[in-house]
Amino acid sequence: MITVIPNHASRPGAINIIWPALALSIFTLFAALYLLYPTVYAKLIDLWSFQPFRYPFLDSEFYITTKQCFQRGINVYAANPCDGLNRVFSNSPIWLRLPGVPTDTALNPAFGTIFCLAFFASLAALPRITTFRGNLIGIAALLSPFTVFAVERANLDLLVFALATLAMRLLAMRPLGRGKLARAVGYATINIGFILKFYPITLMLLALRERPRVTATLAAISATVIATYTAIFHHELHLMAANLPHPDPFADGFAAREFTDGLRRWWHWGFIRAALLPLQILASVAIAWRITRTSSFAATLARLTPAEHTSLLTGALLICGCFFAGPSIGYRAIHLLFALPGLLVIAASPPPGRLRRLWRATPAITIFLMWNLVLARLIGTLHTPIGAHATARLEQALWLSRQACWWWLITALLAVVLQFAGTSRTVKKVLLF
Repeated sequence: MITVIPNHASRPGAINIIWPALALSIFTLFAALYLLYPTVYAKLIDLWSFQPFRYPFLDSEFYITTKQCFQRGINVYAANPCDGLNRVFSNSPIWLRLPGVPTDTALNPAFGTIFCLAFFASLAALPRITTFRGNLIGIAALLSPFTVFAVERANLDLLVFALATLAMRLLAMRPLGRGKLARAVGYATINIGFILKFYPITLMLLALRERPRVTATLAAISATVIATYTAIFHHELHLMAANLPHPDPFADGFAAREFTDGLRRWWHWGFIRAALLPLQILASVAIAWRITRTSSFAATLARLTPAEHTSLLTGALLICGCFFAGPSIGYRAIHLLFALPGLLVIAASPPPGRLRRLWRATPAITIFLMWNLVLARLIGTLHTPIGAHATARLEQALWLSRQACWWWLITALLAVVLQFAGTSRTVKKVLLF
């Protein structure tokens, strides 16, 4: 039996037309510009604070060129001469064997477009935002540099977003006690997401909605999938892990360790991460737990529709999983689109207390994080007028603000996850045992 959050403020409409229509229109416009006026295309993309490659869909091409070399017997974990940038492989080994991945780079425009269209279509399944202000915030998130970057590169996280949307829809939209087949497909989709990109396995925590026996069965199935996958590809997973990127803490990524890595870069204190990072995590979890102890927070979440609640949980699990697991490049923040509709409902009627203003500001904080690159670019243009020293101080202030905002957002999302876990019959049974 699935636990359904009571709905006292239902938002009408099951299909979100605005976001996918806008995304597809802009995609079509930029495709035409690339074909007809490539210089204009490159300049417009540059306005989103990143330099485009000489052709789009660079990331989807990576899977094509890597499979080319793999089929030739080349160790793609050490070198990838088929790729124009010689990018070694740092992803799930299953992509080297998927029959749906072409080996001809001439097919990359179609291959990358599939990633993008899957992402655009999945936007229609997000909970509908009905207020004018909310839609402005949602459109600002949709057109953020992170989203544009992911689409311009046809990054794999677009496909992860689509798979997560499918799972979310199957798990959220079924009436109480019904839809067993749909829920089974939803959980199977999550396990497929793990095989393709690892981190979507965090969504299996949604199984805490089920009866304890069903939750245990689903956990056993996922554990079997993980163990089998690891046993088959253990050697390649070891090679892949050595190639994982380590983004600069002052770049466009996000991670729990980013703040301490940045401080260590400034002050050259090697012990900062070991001493400070555990305290940051402990403080974040403690604050999130304290939030869940108030009845007002539960009442606030009860205003969400089942679809909004499941979408918020989906975004919270994906973003928190990426944040604590290790450094993530900024385009993975597209998963904040899942959380935004729910955060807007909470911000409209936040729980009372000291954090009330922060809850009200959380959607704006989300937009600040997703547009941070543009602010950093603007500060960089001030280098000549105000001098290098003043510019450096502004850049540091912006970076510190970004870190503070990320930690608050993660704490808020953790509170949503902990509140959900606290209502689970499985969790209660385990704690009582």
